[in-house]
Amino acid sequence: MFECLTDASGSAGAFGDGCNDGSECDPGLHCADPGAALECDPDAAGCCVPWCDLTQPSGCPGAGQACQPFYGPDEAPQCLHLGVCRLP
Repeated sequence: MFECLTDASGSAGAFGDGCNDGSECDPGLHCADPGAALECDPDAAGCCVPWCDLTQPSGCPGAGQACQPFYGPDEAPQCLHLGVCRLP
């Protein structure tokens, strides 16, 4: 489920910045587990990483990251193209 939130990222919220929820990441980024990117602080609650489109070539910025499905099979058929950049 998605919801619109006010951007509370302030001067932070870029790729690799720590976060507690999606409103703390810049638009186009998702607050993921810090293990999603080598550039993330492993001690942070979360880490801002980009959303991606599984039907497009991966443009993930992190070292070793790949565009991976956000939803599992049969969870959201209308959003099967939605991915998030993370380590495999």
